[in-house]
Amino acid sequence: MKCDTSKLNRINVIGTSGSGKSTFSKELASKLKLPYIEMDSLYWKDDWKFASDEELINNVRLATNDEQWLLDGNYSRTQPVKWRNVQTIIWLDYPFHLVFFRVLKRSITRLFDRKTLWGTNNQESFQKSFLSKDSIIVWMWTSYPNMKNRYSKLFEKNTKDWQLIRLTSPSDAKEFLKNLGNFKL
Repeated sequence: MKCDTSKLNRINVIGTSGSGKSTFSKELASKLKLPYIEMDSLYWKDDWKFASDEELINNVRLATNDEQWLLDGNYSRTQPVKWRNVQTIIWLDYPFHLVFFRVLKRSITRLFDRKTLWGTNNQESFQKSFLSKDSIIVWMWTSYPNMKNRYSKLFEKNTKDWQLIRLTSPSDAKEFLKNLGNFKL
């Protein structure tokens, strides 16, 4: 896989919920010594309240105003801001069955570990994970085909000076991270 290391200063990692964006991004940011920004932390407030579009866009603008950053997340309404100065977009484009399994496993795990997410008291609950129309499982199931279609078009018709990297399996992602050591950064 070719990688232009001169374009590894401003990166956006994208993919559906459950594709492993945060895990991959944290490791990549650490290897590249880039500030790591999680989109969900810019969006979610306490008590599962969320930032307005104006707040979110402003948060993204401030977070991506520096010369170096690695942002993980989608939120298509923020694309004009986050992709204004992006150099590389990495798409974790994994098969539906794998991503669905990961979202399901993560939701069950979070029910038991009660980990606080993005705010002071945001925790997954059985109701929120399995019985709500806003469930992350429902979101992943319904958004996967649209996101796959949208990002496929982006990668087919890149008209920008962006480096686009499409990783189609966890082993691709591991290989990419491993090979970073072979590049002169």
